[in-house]
Amino acid sequence: MSVALNIFAVAGFFYAKSQAEMRMLDRSPVMAAARELNLSEPQKAAFEKMRNDIRRASDDIRAEMLPVRRQLLDELAKPQPDFSAADQRIDDLGDIQGKRFKAMVRAVHEFQQSLTPQQQEQFRKAMREQMTRRAMQRGRPGNDDSRQPRPR
Repeated sequence: MSVALNIFAVAGFFYAKSQAEMRMLDRSPVMAAARELNLSEPQKAAFEKMRNDIRRASDDIRAEMLPVRRQLLDELAKPQPDFSAADQRIDDLGDIQGKRFKAMVRAVHEFQQSLTPQQQEQFRKAMREQMTRRAMQRGRPGNDDSRQPRPR
């Protein structure tokens, strides 16, 4: 009985992890735009490499951010926080997050090199549309400047 429960617990963990990865792919404008393309086998391999590169960079960045976030929270938990130290931790988090975006941009660019010129244009257009749609869902104007932001 104990072995069966452990097996179900481990299986549940891996199932939840795979579902989280699928949700990440569904939310990503880059991944959604790439899925709209009719990719050849070599292009599918380039797409998988891009996904893996982005996932690896994201995992590395999260690991790098964790101690900095803890330091920030420790500082803010003090009765009299040192705001210059807190500001530095926030700047550090921004720098680390910047590394993630740089890695993503490079991975996306590398993937685009595997596409035909027509696919590149389709990919860029789909990515812009996905990003605009995502911004609109969050209540922020995208490329349509006539839309008013949602009141807060």
